[in-house]
Amino acid sequence: MNRKELKQEIVSLLNDIKKKDELEMLRDVAWTYARAPKGGWANTLSPAEQRELDESIRESMNPANLIPHEEVMKKTRKRST
Repeated sequence: MNRKELKQEIVSLLNDIKKKDELEMLRDVAWTYARAPKGGWANTLSPAEQRELDESIRESMNPANLIPHEEVMKKTRKRST
């Protein structure tokens, strides 16, 4: 897949996303790659760290991999007591 085809696929996938909060999160990720100032934190990652971050982002797009906020907060409260 060439660069142009890849961009077209990304735009097509973005057009399928309906939730505003998901779009905002993806915008922030794209900003990090496209607009972050040189020397920003993302530029300090090793190639292995970058691949791991990319994989985590892809995994977070699958709702089955997510934990509801309320559940996380309950676990956090239990640990702090």
